[in-house]
Amino acid sequence: MQCDFLLSGLLGAPSSIAIKDIAPALAKLLARGSSSMENLETSEAWIAQHFELPSIEGSHSFAAFALLGEKDADPGRSHWLRADPVHLSVNRDRVVLLDGSQLEIAPTEADALCRSLQAHFAGDEFVFRVAHPERWYIQSGQPFAIYTHPLSAVRGRSVANYWFDGAERALWQGRLSEMQMLLHSHPVNEAREEAGHLPINGVWFWGAGVLPNLSIQNYSHIIAQDVLLHGLAKLTQARYIDTDEFLWALLPLAKSGRTLIVFDRLAKFAAYGEWDAWREALAALDQQWFAPALSALKNGKIKAVTIHAPDKKHGVKVAARRLDSFKVWRRECAVEH
Repeated sequence: MQCDFLLSGLLGAPSSIAIKDIAPALAKLLARGSSSMENLETSEAWIAQHFELPSIEGSHSFAAFALLGEKDADPGRSHWLRADPVHLSVNRDRVVLLDGSQLEIAPTEADALCRSLQAHFAGDEFVFRVAHPERWYIQSGQPFAIYTHPLSAVRGRSVANYWFDGAERALWQGRLSEMQMLLHSHPVNEAREEAGHLPINGVWFWGAGVLPNLSIQNYSHIIAQDVLLHGLAKLTQARYIDTDEFLWALLPLAKSGRTLIVFDRLAKFAAYGEWDAWREALAALDQQWFAPALSALKNGKIKAVTIHAPDKKHGVKVAARRLDSFKVWRRECAVEH
């Protein structure tokens, strides 16, 4: 079998951080494999390309895929848009976005805020859905004619470089302004601020579209902790396994297939400059995933390991085969970050 690792957030760390000192097994794979540039900024961009997702006005229906991966959810033939809760922080002359992972949103808070948003837009033909405190959706019978960037591309950054595009850009920018005004004075946020928590003062729209039909089946197994990947697994008939439930002993079940393994925790820490947490997460990944993968590559249990590391400036792909694992003369890490 072959293993593909999608490792967003691996690149871009400060130059003082050496991958070989934190993750020696990963460093060996990176050094001994064949590398090539992969000009993709985010995991979502990589997924769109490798799963050949259809695009409408630049959007790839990520919201519909994610909803398919939610518990007991069915996107049907509706059009879906992610409207994830965020905090927009004014920092001098720019507005920086913090996603839900930084906000500790209670289910009751998410429900109350979405009920108020639904009441405010009662005259419009769309419905707010809360699948998780950090994952909100908008459902409509009509297409959303806007293109936006995935939340993963914007978190920790100024939103000025990531505004909307598309025929309904002005309409949805106006709706966003209305939502921000409503959220600003909402009792939920007043209570949060009194308790010393950041207010949920905005939403981020992304992933507009309807669930498409997919014929591509390039993975037999998908291992992740992401509803979008879970939805893709369902649609492409791949077996989905939560990363916390995976055991390397399961690999013989997939001898003839390809397995995709996806991690997002590095990207979250990198987005907010939390480099100590990034180091700890990378060390844990090396011990739990890359050391066993390197061992499996050496003993022939895995035919090839490919590491995809999306990045805004210099995304890279490194492919290592069994013979490469014995090329000890190569330097420890051939990938600069």
